[in-house]
Amino acid sequence: MGLASSCSQGKEIRLRVDPMESGISEFLTVDNSGEAQFFLYDRYQLVVHSRHAGKLDPSLRTGIFNLSPALQGSLRTSSWGQLGVTQGDMFSLTIGEGTDPARSSVGIIQDAPSALQNYLRRLRELGRGLPSAELAPAYLEARVIDLNRRAALERRGQVFRKPEEVPELRSLLELCARRPGEFLALSKSQQLLLVGRGQPAWEYMRFGTIAAQLTLYSSGGPQPSSKEKK
Repeated sequence: MGLASSCSQGKEIRLRVDPMESGISEFLTVDNSGEAQFFLYDRYQLVVHSRHAGKLDPSLRTGIFNLSPALQGSLRTSSWGQLGVTQGDMFSLTIGEGTDPARSSVGIIQDAPSALQNYLRRLRELGRGLPSAELAPAYLEARVIDLNRRAALERRGQVFRKPEEVPELRSLLELCARRPGEFLALSKSQQLLLVGRGQPAWEYMRFGTIAAQLTLYSSGGPQPSSKEKK
């Protein structure tokens, strides 16, 4: 993995954590206005277990966006630790600053500098402390596929469909593609349209020159244990 870019305007924070000892992942977003959302979801079963949401106090919002010199120095390195090995908790942090390119780091929390570890801990505590919020029936997430992976998939026979080939879902799919890495809330009817199409019909899509993998998450299921929430 390398440096990621943000398509969002204004300041924004996105943090995703995949704990080594649990299949329950964490996803936090904080936008320019201070609106924050925090999800706990099963990355293997593709089930969102809980959602927390709220607007941050202005001083708290300012505090998490004003990066210390030590943290800024940490973020100049885009990758910490040996990715793909089970020796720690994986994370992906993206911080957008105005119109500047997003500053991103990925890697293993335990291998990151102390300033970055402390910041990640602070963000995770912030997310867990948000008020509980109602779950949508389902969520859709788009992840952009780089050219090398796209070429490899196409060599194996993978077909990338165009959104106009699925007219009843086109606006939904295009909206999701414009917000890669986010959980787009779906209504029950939208969920049923996707499920009715079957996963191969919608998972890999091409939007102009951009290819993306779309993943559908259902809501509910058994709640994660207290150990998994840590």
